[in-house]
Amino acid sequence: YALPWKSLLSSLPRVGEDNRQSLVISMVHALHRDPTLTGQALAKQLGMSGPRLAQTFAEDMGMSLVEYKNRLRIERFFSLVAPGGGNLMQAALDAGFGSYAQFHRVFRDLVGTTPKEYLTGRR
Repeated sequence: YALPWKSLLSSLPRVGEDNRQSLVISMVHALHRDPTLTGQALAKQLGMSGPRLAQTFAEDMGMSLVEYKNRLRIERFFSLVAPGGGNLMQAALDAGFGSYAQFHRVFRDLVGTTPKEYLTGRR
């Protein structure tokens, strides 16, 4: 499926001498390994406060940590779901959403339609 936005990987900061960028890169890699990771757990893992982590991430990535996680999970959903639909709930859970209701809300907010409508081409 063609994603409704460009791949998240192209938006990653470039590796450089800046420790702040290295920190953000560490955050992104941790989220790619486990998209269910909470901001607090990620902050603890990286040895910083939750608010500082959220502020650093938003400033460097141009979006909140929650928005990034949602986009990452939707991207994963697209890679997991069968063409034409399949088991949407299982693909959503496997992508890292806590429930189908959460997935449906996030999908509709980001894509502008329901998952079923998007995958079947009906609006």
